[in-house]
Amino acid sequence: ESVDSASSSTEYEWISRNVDLKTTGLKIKTELARERGKVIEWIELEAEAVKKETGFGSYNLIEVKVKNLKGYYAATELYLSKTKSIKIDGENKKSILLKPREEKSVFWIIKVSQSLDDDFVYTFPFVVSTLRNTTADTSFNSENKGRIYSLVEIGEIFKNREEEEEKTYSKKVDVNCDIDKEEFYAYDDAVVDCDIMNTGNVFLDGLEVCFEDECEEFDLGIMQSRSVSFLANYSKAGKMEVPVKARNKEVSKFNYIDFRVLDEPKLKVSELEFPSEVNFDDKYEVVFVLEKESSSNPVDIDVEFEHSGIKNEWTIEELFEDRRFVLNLQGKDMKAGKNDFKILVKYKDGNSNVYQAEKSFSIELVNVNLGQRVYIFFNGINRSSDDFDFRSLMIMLFISVFAFTFVVFYVLHKSKR
Repeated sequence: ESVDSASSSTEYEWISRNVDLKTTGLKIKTELARERGKVIEWIELEAEAVKKETGFGSYNLIEVKVKNLKGYYAATELYLSKTKSIKIDGENKKSILLKPREEKSVFWIIKVSQSLDDDFVYTFPFVVSTLRNTTADTSFNSENKGRIYSLVEIGEIFKNREEEEEKTYSKKVDVNCDIDKEEFYAYDDAVVDCDIMNTGNVFLDGLEVCFEDECEEFDLGIMQSRSVSFLANYSKAGKMEVPVKARNKEVSKFNYIDFRVLDEPKLKVSELEFPSEVNFDDKYEVVFVLEKESSSNPVDIDVEFEHSGIKNEWTIEELFEDRRFVLNLQGKDMKAGKNDFKILVKYKDGNSNVYQAEKSFSIELVNVNLGQRVYIFFNGINRSSDDFDFRSLMIMLFISVFAFTFVVFYVLHKSKR
């Protein structure tokens, strides 16, 4: 047998002397004598795209399980259909030799083009066929926001699958794992529980089961099972696919755990725009952006905008992307001189932990005359009416009398002229 299914297992050589030998291609002439019955399938194919969803520019692995249905040796060639926007690593044709009733896997590493339209989700179909037209098909989806698997990652999966193929007893060992949280934050932990069962007739000595760098070693008898648990703790955010590995000299088995590690939500007040000074009769804008700096989404967001005793509030259930705020304000709602503004943002993560961000700035109200000052004063009293008491009433009356007296005096003085 050839070690590599892509190369021939037959070689021709000769020894001669004083011979000039020229070769030509084989010329086969045949005629159909008669036709009767139907060819019985002697192999069975099953195709699978290892990753069901990817991003543009990602690698993927196509696995084809080939089973010899007959009680004698059989060889065949397999052809992987060529698909637009897909590059096959190597040739699309592979040869395979099977023992009686044997089952093997053949693999193709492929790559998705990066030059695809971001607005579409693509489905890439694949058909694997033999010269006798035995076929199997599979497909996977690809989109702009999908995960991009590197050649190293896909190569590691390929290596693990080949290792399982070489250690044939691996098919007699079941490794079933679950994680208690499919999503969790980087400051949090998750528990991976695995059940390992020996369904064959060989005692497994020194079976090592590992998740990342954490391992347990034990013996596993015939038809026995064992449960193990591991702690998943990651500081880096992102979608993870981590294998649980069960190995010894007879077995190499892998079970991949899928989960997502979330970073802590983070918001920032950015792109702040405002005038440095305004007049009493001016209308002006304050513009800012609530910028999402984390990949995880903040929830229960409360935005407060406060100045000169005026407070505006907005509530956002969940922030998926940056949000721009444009506030239309008036100079007459400010006090004379420097006015302090504050933007306070409070928000939570999925575990109800509270975070906040804030931004402060100042705008000056200039060129304020006496009448405008009086308006500002009474406007301020009106805004603080909830705290209005007898002392405030006396101050207001005093100022009112003073203002009235001043106006009367000014009118009489003008009339005497």
